[in-house]
Amino acid sequence: MPRSTQVGATGTYVNAKVYIAVGISGAIQHLQGMTHCETVIAINADPNCDMVKRADLSVIADSSEVMQALVDAVSGSGNAKGSGNMQVNSDVMVLVSVGQHPLSGRPRRAERDAKALELALSLDGIPSVVLAGDPDSAAVREYLGMGLPKLNVLKQPEQADTSAALCDFVKSGQPSLVLCGARAEQGESSGMVPYLVAKALNAAVVPEVVAVLSRSDDSVEVLQALAGGQRRKLRATLPAVLIASQSAQDARQSAFTKARDGLVNVLEVAVVDDTEKQGWQWQPAKSRPKRTKTVAATASSRDRFRAATAAQASSGGEVLRDVPANEAAEKVLKLLKEKGVL
Repeated sequence: MPRSTQVGATGTYVNAKVYIAVGISGAIQHLQGMTHCETVIAINADPNCDMVKRADLSVIADSSEVMQALVDAVSGSGNAKGSGNMQVNSDVMVLVSVGQHPLSGRPRRAERDAKALELALSLDGIPSVVLAGDPDSAAVREYLGMGLPKLNVLKQPEQADTSAALCDFVKSGQPSLVLCGARAEQGESSGMVPYLVAKALNAAVVPEVVAVLSRSDDSVEVLQALAGGQRRKLRATLPAVLIASQSAQDARQSAFTKARDGLVNVLEVAVVDDTEKQGWQWQPAKSRPKRTKTVAATASSRDRFRAATAAQASSGGEVLRDVPANEAAEKVLKLLKEKGVL
């Protein structure tokens, strides 16, 4: 198994709303890789393993039986989120990019772009989504996993000025509403793309959008984040470019089957070389020192490593013992619904 598919200190770091650990005992390196997961569900036959201690909900049972019951429960619930019979709305366009995980550096969907897509999915229909870059990037499938039937990719090499391709594509489509993140998570990250797109469309720009409240034929009403945690309602005339706020609703998790089945529409477009970027000099930024827990000098190297990297064990996790598989599956399903995964 390649390291990119392994969770742990030497593999991939996971940042998930819900992490389901099936038959995983919880080695120190694995616990380090899932430190930033919000909720952990453990299904394991060993009640004393470290993963059970870390989990918010633990099912002590045969994992195969519980997983089969969970699959049956999800299939019969009819509550899974998806595109259903919704039609693609070409009047709403979302600009997304390839992000970068802050710890592992691996390609991923950009957090603010995913929030923008989540805002667009709250409107009627499925928006038109476009990415300028590498069509083989893992981020493409992560966006498709949010429930998109298709994602347009403007094929661009690494040294290209992708803003030119995006502006031409948006101008040709003439959408009345464009949603995007504030800036890229890697590369130049100037934050100019939303404004260049707005200039091409002759559209208004609304930054720090938390939610889209309503939309008519000629205007859109949004909730905008202000300093000090304040909010205000704002109505903008269409066409408009909405920049998603960090305070916007978290993007839904990417579903494997939707990511697998979605269509990647690769478009060959003109390439404009970023001549200014080619002359830049790059150097690594100075990292901030990490505060670690105080550990006695006599502690073992294992204890010092655990204190510095592993997440604290959950103190209030619920443990289910000697329950039927279907009851355990219903409990897991209930938690998944509470967290908005289903």
